[in-house]
Amino acid sequence: MSKKVLFNKFILLITTITLLIAGGCSSSRKVKFEAGYGPIDENRLRQVVVGETTKDGVISSLGEPSRIEKTATGGDLIKYETRKSEEVNAKYGLFLFRVHYKEEHVNTLNIELNNGVVKKIWRN
Repeated sequence: MSKKVLFNKFILLITTITLLIAGGCSSSRKVKFEAGYGPIDENRLRQVVVGETTKDGVISSLGEPSRIEKTATGGDLIKYETRKSEEVNAKYGLFLFRVHYKEEHVNTLNIELNNGVVKKIWRN
């Protein structure tokens, strides 16, 4: 084989490899909230005021909580859980390389009441 034919085959090979690696990509991302554990409406949360809002006011503003626990001092601890799953699919290089992962996130909004009035609000 002549050097010119070998060179042309080499160029064709490099071009093919380059197209396979960088020739295309796509990705998708799905975010879902578990039924009954959707996101907290931040506008409604702003209606809950420490030192003013009562238990009934909290539930009226934010809806039914995930659970209510008793504190050591006899007050209530209202908990709103948010459960979110995030799924990512990505394909690179004419789909030769694939990435897939799924993450689960659980966040809790805690509202502590003392003597029937909101004492403290925090997330974890």
